[in-house]
Amino acid sequence: MELKNIKVNFIGMDPSDALSKSVLEKLERHDYLIDHVTNGEINMIENTSHRGVSHDFKLEITLNVPRTRVHVEETGEDMYNLVDSVTEKVVRMLQRYHDKLQQWEGKKQWVVSESEEQGVTDTADLDGGDFVDYTPKISRRETLTDQAPMEEAEAIERMELRGHLQILFKNKQTGNICMVYKRRDGTYAIVEGVADSV
Repeated sequence: MELKNIKVNFIGMDPSDALSKSVLEKLERHDYLIDHVTNGEINMIENTSHRGVSHDFKLEITLNVPRTRVHVEETGEDMYNLVDSVTEKVVRMLQRYHDKLQQWEGKKQWVVSESEEQGVTDTADLDGGDFVDYTPKISRRETLTDQAPMEEAEAIERMELRGHLQILFKNKQTGNICMVYKRRDGTYAIVEGVADSV
């Protein structure tokens, strides 16, 4: 992939060739991973309303690869430090994608294991960067028993009352199965499944 397919945007700050060059060069060092990327976007954001605190700057990198996308974002006091930490995380995520490429291409079956234990999944393999032998563990399964269509706001209220971070529901307006989840910033996002029209 050519790096020109990755668009660099500056939001709330003056464009900087040095910052653009820095982030693109760090990605380019891992050319065998970047080859999977079809296109992408890098947003460098200065939060003037947060001046003087640890959230002055935000760096978002979104890279599209076949059948999915890689997204990493982070806030901090210095954009150059963010470039270092965010590109490092993006490279680890691309390595994860690369290590599971046969599964993404449908040449090898996806595997999960059922875990008897509730709680935190062991993520030692995730930090190490080698995902070839990593098997995700499912510690809990739920069946969607409440099929009554809901308004989006009702689904959010049910999710909050249950103490969950996400909930699956049938959208009263569209009739589609949706998932609402709480984002890190406290807002909500909705993912809506739409059947393919063939």
